[in-house]
Amino acid sequence: MRDYLDLIVYRDVIERYNIKNRALLKRLIKYTFSNISTLISYNKLYNEYKSSGYKVSKDTLYNYLSFLEDACALFTVPIFRNSVHEEQRNPRKIYAVDIGFKSLFDTSLSADFSKLYENLVFLHLRRKTDQIYYFKQKYEVDFYCQLQEPQLINVSYDLSHPQTRQREIRALQEGMAYFNINNATLITRDQEELLQIADQTITITPIWKWLLV
Repeated sequence: MRDYLDLIVYRDVIERYNIKNRALLKRLIKYTFSNISTLISYNKLYNEYKSSGYKVSKDTLYNYLSFLEDACALFTVPIFRNSVHEEQRNPRKIYAVDIGFKSLFDTSLSADFSKLYENLVFLHLRRKTDQIYYFKQKYEVDFYCQLQEPQLINVSYDLSHPQTRQREIRALQEGMAYFNINNATLITRDQEELLQIADQTITITPIWKWLLV
């Protein structure tokens, strides 16, 4: 994995784009791969790196992330909005081309399986379309995309806690109401259930079964 990453960084990014600030790029790579399936804020990164003594601009951060996307090492997903301006004002979610990259940088003692699962779901969707969004009003839905029909998908490794289950279902209900659709999917580790709430249907399915579709 380390050799694979070095190949991407040095050949596909540093050499191709003649990167001068290699230390900043490496720190950015560490941050993004340690924080897959989370929102990324350019302002937050800019302030953090500037306070750490890096000579950096917001344009540089934006360009470096764009270079990583061009190398297909990293993907960013925008929020769904009817306005491009509104879409650009909101942070994007980041995903890695290989979830193994997270293990190179993440020093936490326990794996965050929900984030790993979410990254896997993104990669499966990305094989089918590049028009993938997350959706948020009061609650957040991990994925919205249009395949043969609209798809609303949340990912949660463990639904055993009632508050977690309620949060995931509530977000999907809000999304279905917004898009005026009656079906959504909740992907989990091993739970399987067809949940009917009024005229809305939520299919709770294990990730291994969903990935076979």
